[in-house]
Amino acid sequence: MITGWTLFWFAVPMPLLVVWAIYTYFKEGKDEG
Repeated sequence: MITGWTLFWFAVPMPLLVVWAIYTYFKEGKDEG
């Protein structure tokens, strides 16, 4: 059964994970270069 809470817990961490991954990628790239 898909509830609003299920969608909430799937919709919130995903964008944060993407943002964190991009931030880490660029941060490490700047540190190396």
